[in-house]
Amino acid sequence: MTANSWLRKATKIVAYTVLGLVAVTALAVYWLNHGYVYPEAESLADMDDSRWYRLKLGQKLLATDGSELTALVRKGDTDKLIVFFQGGGMAWDADSAAKPIRTFPLIRTALFKGIDGLEDAGFYNGEMMWLLMYIQGGLFSFDRQDNPFRDWSIVYIPYGSGDLHSGDTITEYITTLGERVELQHRGAANADAVLAWTYDSFPDPDKVLVAGSSAGAFGATVWLGPIARHYDQAQVYGYADGIYLDQEKVAEASRTNWGPTLAERFGFTMQSKMLDSLYQRYLEDPLPNVIYLHSNTTRDEVIAMYMMLMSKAELTDKPRLVDEWSLTMMTSARKWRESPLPYYSFITDHGDGDGLTQHTFLQFGAVYTHVEDSVTPMEWLKAAVIDDAPFSVGTSLLVD
Repeated sequence: MTANSWLRKATKIVAYTVLGLVAVTALAVYWLNHGYVYPEAESLADMDDSRWYRLKLGQKLLATDGSELTALVRKGDTDKLIVFFQGGGMAWDADSAAKPIRTFPLIRTALFKGIDGLEDAGFYNGEMMWLLMYIQGGLFSFDRQDNPFRDWSIVYIPYGSGDLHSGDTITEYITTLGERVELQHRGAANADAVLAWTYDSFPDPDKVLVAGSSAGAFGATVWLGPIARHYDQAQVYGYADGIYLDQEKVAEASRTNWGPTLAERFGFTMQSKMLDSLYQRYLEDPLPNVIYLHSNTTRDEVIAMYMMLMSKAELTDKPRLVDEWSLTMMTSARKWRESPLPYYSFITDHGDGDGLTQHTFLQFGAVYTHVEDSVTPMEWLKAAVIDDAPFSVGTSLLVD
């Protein structure tokens, strides 16, 4: 080994070590300052108001590697309930199945590569699930006086199954390099277990907000039907934040890799336009107590990278793919605004000037600060859910 190569290797080791120490220290300080060592509880009677608890269930919630996931509960007003589905990517084929999101690759990618390094960071929640649960803001900023949901009860359904909360099977994949990878796709089984506890613990709320961001938005929209039918005397709101995706590979994965849950449980077969196929299902089999809410930005940077990776496109193809996706998404939003479905959307071109736009709002501070048509996303959500006065935002951005 030459002196220069040794120096480069040593520099890399030192840089990664320092990066790891900084990350661990920052997380430790954050947890200690915010009290994020959550106690465990089995029932609402064991919980104090306005405090997070890890939910102890009789059934284990499984991640793709067979490790255990944990649902969270925060007890507030029991007449007002949020059921939140966590997001975090997906495993749509063998090569993506072999690359779960890992803590340090994600931090390294975020610092040095940005969204264009998504392939190095991984494609779906692995060990990162626990971290993502603990560092969220936006809707979960309960110390903000301008958070209109700060007194609501919340059930937080974790995500580490790589199947958009819709699978119930074990799948063996063989990558292009010949590597064997076995994943537990148990998203539907996990949701079932948490929802069974939820139904027992919150028997008759007046209002229920079923929400999720990114992959969690798909989970929220899939499970909206069973939840709304169970709470048939409540007003239910289904909020999908940053969901729109038009990709046949995801539809194929749901049919071949994640088990028959969608067809058997929900009578639903996913099509390439995921949100459209779900809304069409609800149009044909109406949920009379549901209001449908949807937000997307016009040039979503995260969805753009997933589209590129699924299409095996070059980085130079990204502008074209973004243009095509944006046109499809906005055409869809216009279609559903004009349909009989009680659908209201928040469409915005919010970005940082690089030609791409933010992925989701609900878990970030921008939900309080970004303005489109003189309205923030949180004001729009409050009008629909709390004030019962839903309306759409960003109409001028939609294509004819």
